[in-house]
Amino acid sequence: ALAILFAFLGAASILDLPGVVGGFLGGVAMARFPVNGQIRIELAPIRYFFAAIFFVALGALIRLPTGVELVQAAVLMAVVLLVTPPLVAAVAERSGFTSRSALESGLLLAQTSEISLVIGLTGMLEGSIGESLFVVLALVAVVTMVLTPIISTDEATQLFLRFFRRRDRTSGLAPIEGHVLVAGAGASGMPLVEDLVLSGTPVAVVDHDPAVVAELRAAGVSAVRGELDDLDVLAAAGLPEARVVCSTARRVRDNAALLRVSRGIPVLVRVFEEEEAHWVRARGGEPILFTEAAAEELLSWFHAWEEGRVDRPAGPA
Repeated sequence: ALAILFAFLGAASILDLPGVVGGFLGGVAMARFPVNGQIRIELAPIRYFFAAIFFVALGALIRLPTGVELVQAAVLMAVVLLVTPPLVAAVAERSGFTSRSALESGLLLAQTSEISLVIGLTGMLEGSIGESLFVVLALVAVVTMVLTPIISTDEATQLFLRFFRRRDRTSGLAPIEGHVLVAGAGASGMPLVEDLVLSGTPVAVVDHDPAVVAELRAAGVSAVRGELDDLDVLAAAGLPEARVVCSTARRVRDNAALLRVSRGIPVLVRVFEEEEAHWVRARGGEPILFTEAAAEELLSWFHAWEEGRVDRPAGPA
């Protein structure tokens, strides 16, 4: 991985391009690798080490801002923080995302990231921009990076939704009953949906991603686009007539409304920690601890392999 990155940096140098261009293109290329997740984990220590050096060097390089520069930075921060979230949210909504997902995207993008610092620093060192402009850019980048984790929390998102949320257009399913309602068809939910469909079990899905909903509908699976805290969405997915609900929502507390209105319908919720399991039980749901479920499945497969009911896995002996 490092060799590939250095190859891109070398190519940028040969072509007389800024090093940041080579690094950026190398990162884009490696992001498409099937093992990019493993690469990210392996390179994390190196990234953190050089990130610390970069920010220390940056602090030693720039001077204290003047009053005029502080005003300019404040104006740019206001533009980034106040204009970006609603603009991105509006575009996301027009693309088919729900109000919550659209607003979350806007809040997460309400910053200028480290890449802007790298580009700005390169421009200053190359003489393309002045020191004063770089000081302003650095202020905007650092402050917005610090504020983003605060304004993008679940609590802040819920607060902003009171002013932003529009009525998501929800189309109900054809009459269905005795089905399994799957909440969330991501990496964990989609295999569950596939197993249910292959077993002939009636299934309906709720997901906020328009691409996932379109894919499911194209495959003949009943699906509704929306958030789990929207009671109209739950009704459109046939919650009152469902036999059981299986939720693989990314945030466990997104199931609050679902657990509140399930009215005796078993609700199985995927959780990762015992604290989350306690929260689900307190609201009448049945938590499925992911680690325990994975361990049970592994042991089940191992016993079947020992008894010769499954093939030996491929690989070195």
